[in-house]
Amino acid sequence: MTQIKQIFEKDIHREIKGVIKVSDEDLRHIWQELDEYVVTDEIKDHLQEFFDDFAKSLDKPTDNMAAWISGFFGSGKSHFIKILSYLLKNDSIKNPDTGEQKTPFQFFEDKLTKQPLLLADIKKGLSRGIKPVLFNIATKAGDDVKNAVLHVFFKVFNEIQGFNPDRESIAELERQLEVKGKYQKFKEAYKLKTNKDWEIGREDWSFEKADILSIITTLLSIDTKDNSEEWFRDFEKGYNPTVELFAKRVREYLDRQGEETHIIFMVDEVGQYVGNDSEKMLNLQDIVENLGKTCQGKAWIVVTSQEDIDKAIGEIKQSMANDFSKIIGRFHTKIKLSSTNSDEVIKKRVLNKTPASSKELVSLYNEKDSILKNIFSFTQEGATQDFYAGVHDFMLSYPFGAYQFTMLQKVYSNIRQIGATGKHLSSGERSMLGGFQEAAQSVADKNIGQIVPFYQFYECIDNYLDTSVRNSIIEASKTSTLNDFDVKLLKLLFLIKNLEKEIPPSVDNLATLCVDHIDVDKLQLKKQIQDSLYRLDKENHVQRDGDKYYFLTNEEQEINREIKKAEIKANSQSDFLLKTIFSDIIKTQGKYRYPYNKNDYEICLKCDGLSKTAKSASLFFEICSPFCDSYIEMNDAKCVMQTTSESLVLLKLKDDKVLNDEITQYLQTEAFLNKKGVHNVKASVKKILDSLGDQNVERKHRIESALTQLLLDSQVFISGRNWQPPGRADSPKSIFESALEYLVKNTYKKLDLIQNTTEFPEKEILSYLRQQTGGDQIPINIQAHEEILMFVKTKRSQSNTPILSDIVEHFSKHSYGWPEWETTMMTARLLKHGKISMTCDGNPVGTDQAGELLTKRMQWNRIKVTPREKVDELKLNATKKLAQDIFGKTYLDKSEDELVGVFKQNFAKTCDDIKGHLRLSGIYPGKNVLEKGQELLSQITNLNDDPVIFYRLLSEKQNDILDFFDDYRDIHSFYTNSTGLWDKINQALNELTPNKRYLTNANELESLSAIFQSQSPYARLKDAQGFISKLETEWKEVLQQAQSTAKAALENIYAEFVQQLDGLKGITDTIKNQVTEPLLKLKQDIENSINIAELKTLPEEALKKAEECLAKALEEVQKITGQPEPKGQKEIKNFKVSSIVTLGEYLESKEDIETFIQRLKTSLLEQINEKTRIKLL
Repeated sequence: MTQIKQIFEKDIHREIKGVIKVSDEDLRHIWQELDEYVVTDEIKDHLQEFFDDFAKSLDKPTDNMAAWISGFFGSGKSHFIKILSYLLKNDSIKNPDTGEQKTPFQFFEDKLTKQPLLLADIKKGLSRGIKPVLFNIATKAGDDVKNAVLHVFFKVFNEIQGFNPDRESIAELERQLEVKGKYQKFKEAYKLKTNKDWEIGREDWSFEKADILSIITTLLSIDTKDNSEEWFRDFEKGYNPTVELFAKRVREYLDRQGEETHIIFMVDEVGQYVGNDSEKMLNLQDIVENLGKTCQGKAWIVVTSQEDIDKAIGEIKQSMANDFSKIIGRFHTKIKLSSTNSDEVIKKRVLNKTPASSKELVSLYNEKDSILKNIFSFTQEGATQDFYAGVHDFMLSYPFGAYQFTMLQKVYSNIRQIGATGKHLSSGERSMLGGFQEAAQSVADKNIGQIVPFYQFYECIDNYLDTSVRNSIIEASKTSTLNDFDVKLLKLLFLIKNLEKEIPPSVDNLATLCVDHIDVDKLQLKKQIQDSLYRLDKENHVQRDGDKYYFLTNEEQEINREIKKAEIKANSQSDFLLKTIFSDIIKTQGKYRYPYNKNDYEICLKCDGLSKTAKSASLFFEICSPFCDSYIEMNDAKCVMQTTSESLVLLKLKDDKVLNDEITQYLQTEAFLNKKGVHNVKASVKKILDSLGDQNVERKHRIESALTQLLLDSQVFISGRNWQPPGRADSPKSIFESALEYLVKNTYKKLDLIQNTTEFPEKEILSYLRQQTGGDQIPINIQAHEEILMFVKTKRSQSNTPILSDIVEHFSKHSYGWPEWETTMMTARLLKHGKISMTCDGNPVGTDQAGELLTKRMQWNRIKVTPREKVDELKLNATKKLAQDIFGKTYLDKSEDELVGVFKQNFAKTCDDIKGHLRLSGIYPGKNVLEKGQELLSQITNLNDDPVIFYRLLSEKQNDILDFFDDYRDIHSFYTNSTGLWDKINQALNELTPNKRYLTNANELESLSAIFQSQSPYARLKDAQGFISKLETEWKEVLQQAQSTAKAALENIYAEFVQQLDGLKGITDTIKNQVTEPLLKLKQDIENSINIAELKTLPEEALKKAEECLAKALEEVQKITGQPEPKGQKEIKNFKVSSIVTLGEYLESKEDIETFIQRLKTSLLEQINEKTRIKLL
């Protein structure tokens, strides 16, 4: 058999520099790099693209002078930029082994024999004096934070000119000496003075400042008074390195070198160095822009970046899009190296086969084609993995699987990104080329048919990994319970850690990755892997997550141990199932809507005895899981027996050990992550915890998916039988609903008594009770109504009055299962049709009140329901006769309920009228009758609609009602038509009664008064207007006469009073106006007075007022003039002769005259004395 090492064109064990270092200048390595460089079709395109753009800058000035070379790890971007630098420099290279000399262009002439145009473009680009400056920016960078990229560029630029690369200010001093042509002389003078070369001495320049300054002042013929410390301090202070200064210095350098000179800064790993540092990225942008503007294409910048340009700046790009859109635009030439390029290079440079082995491999492929497809098959849940494109691809790729080229690239990239590497791998010192060579070397002594398993690539990077990772592998290799294959599998799991989207780490996929021979027994391999994973899991080296397994670092192992020790409460798994199945999968809150009556039935949801909803429900849906203590005992017979006696759906889950472990792991992880203080940890542990949280979310989704399938495959028991859903159940929810539909039908045997349901029962209740007629016959669900009525009658016969909530509850359970609102609707119909009566808190409830109560569930426990009694026929007819007598209409066709409505409606109208009459009843008659009538009628209208009670009370009050309406008709007529007349009677009596003795028609006044004071004046009101008219005529004449007499007397008194005022010396108009005002007011009183007696006394009152006003006037005059009151002035006393005369008295004889004179004389003598005088009135 042919050994694998014999199939390769070149020795598989030869030294190959897999990683290209830009600083490597070993001639043997350079020769090998150029000689073995594989110019793929992609490389040809990229070379053409670069030299097209570069040539343009040679022909005319341009600021498009930047190229960005990007690619994934191992794509060859560092190799490409270094080969490009050799080509651009094009110095002759000597093979140290053979002595042969060739230029890089000559190497490419051999490789591009079929691309003459590309060779011509390259040759044109090499025709000028090109100085490539190749460097790795990370190795050149110092600790500068501000303008870090600029300082690196200054460093390498100074270095190629022979200036100090580490001290920019010294390099600037050297540059100034060079420009003045003094630099070489300075170095000679320095060596002469210090006996050492300047390139060595400048490292310690700070100790030789005096010597250096002395040489400079001599060479430049300058005179300085400063000492060396001050001079150098001022020089450094005056040096300010900026991007603009750098561009200027580069331009000056190019101008000194000659017109044809171009410089190309070729910077490796810019993307990794800049990372997500926006300041460094913007610093690079400034350099590109200023070099382009200042040098106009004579200075180029070519950079490489891991991955592509978007991934290099992707995270920042989202938040700083405006800044980075500029730099993306500045790199006019963009070259992206794909993974295909690296695949081709590896196959041609490392795996190229001899002609004989090629034929042997072609034969092997044709023989084993179907086997190869089987052993290299992956599950469909991950990304699609490459398979051999055909027999030629197999020949080129062997002994590797086609998928390994792309996958290893992703592994390397991922390991660098997650930081699980030491310095060398993270800086790119492990290459795809070297990895495949070492892996091929591991099977070199094996015969053809051997395949390199993917875990073999671990050995290529083992020495470059962080200690934390290697320790985990080393510990596993020392564990006595683990074997060699276990350790290999652990290495494999590390390689694909965090790549589950590419290849989920399931047993099937791990078996494919572990294939080590074309004829491997893959089933046996899977069994070997399962056993291995069990041991690794037990030793806590891996974590199982569903059907996938993950490598654990030391930190992750410690956390995993803590998770496994996390305590969870008893029944936690059952509680988890209860919530997950019902809330997340079936999505129910414990209500089931029966499709035939749209009723929501409350379901008690249970799992292993735990309840999620109210235990008071009549229907139950229970899950029996393997976590139940009695799970093993729950055989089919016991499940059948349990559902026979209960209204229960029992669903028994199958025992799935993997799922059970997943649930426990989920709960333990949740318990650990929710533990107080667990997140107060260092960043690396915090990252692990966050990842565990994300994994647990995914685990929950997997559990739900597994439970969904498990529910579909479970046994269901209902009503004493092993139930099967009708048709094919497509979801747990359909099983849930179908099972409950069956349970409802078999639990509620009388459910079908309700054939017609009400869509909107609350509205229907209100509408139905407001209808004018009810009738005796209920139109729908007759038997169901009878069931309710029979229940009410039965309870009544047992001296028990049911409340509505009891009725609703009774018919919602037992053998009925009726919707609560449907039962309430039927109860309302029974009330409307006179089959039942209702009371609320002891008060009767009629149909007009029932609606508001029945449509509010909270009121149901206040409503009592009783069977209704029938009204006696004789009493009904007597009531109809009463209605005819009162209301004047016949009501022979009215039912007992309708007749109640007639009375209540008419009585309510009468009560409203009475209220209006009573508001006016202050002076009007009939108040007592109205108040008593109102009380009587209100007592009847406030009754409920129970006809028995209503007719009984109506019969008892019949006479009182008739008496009232006899009186009420006159009273109502009065209030409607005669209140105006009554107001006239009242006014006439108020005016005329005080003046009765002055009227000759006194009898009419007395008759009018008698009408007004009567309790029932209604029949006599027709005479009142005549009395009023006759009295008004006489009264008008009497009043006018009395007013005229009083006015005349007042005028005389007033005239005499004014005369007396005028006789007072010194009186003023003001005093006159003041004292005459009371007499003028009396004049107005005469005009307003309607009292004859009052009018007759007004002249006497006026005299008295005149005397008072005259005295007041005298007093006021004295105040003004200061004159005393006149002596001998007698007091004036008024004497009315009428005061001794009896009104209507006659003098018929002398004796009568003498008697009257004597009486007058006596009265006058009593009044007069020496100080008074009498004025006769």
